[in-house]
Amino acid sequence: MRKKTSSNSRADRIKAAIDSSGCNQREIAEYVGVRPQSITKWLQSGNIASDNLALLAEVTGVNVQYLLFGETSEQERYVQNIELHDLVEQLSAKQAESMAEFLRQVKKKKTKRGRKPGSANKRGATSK
Repeated sequence: MRKKTSSNSRADRIKAAIDSSGCNQREIAEYVGVRPQSITKWLQSGNIASDNLALLAEVTGVNVQYLLFGETSEQERYVQNIELHDLVEQLSAKQAESMAEFLRQVKKKKTKRGRKPGSANKRGATSK
């Protein structure tokens, strides 16, 4: 089963992949074998040759399917969860609690933003 991610366009996904890789555009261009101007064009248009796409995926550690379509597989999310779990286990107890509190706050804000206008009044009762 595949799930769509929130990135709106291929250009957005390319930018996210490059940003999360820790490499700058010049380093990516060198690895892929293109000029840095080509990277700029990818970021603007989302158009990228398939051989360059494969190399971009390799250097950034991102799945080609994600770059193309914004999809990730259940298997990939499982692996990401394991990696996240391993990172969390390396935290001290205090760091882990701080991280947990941060995530609770993010979830709380997301929940508030996710409500539909008019779905509840100020006291929390649903409107008719």
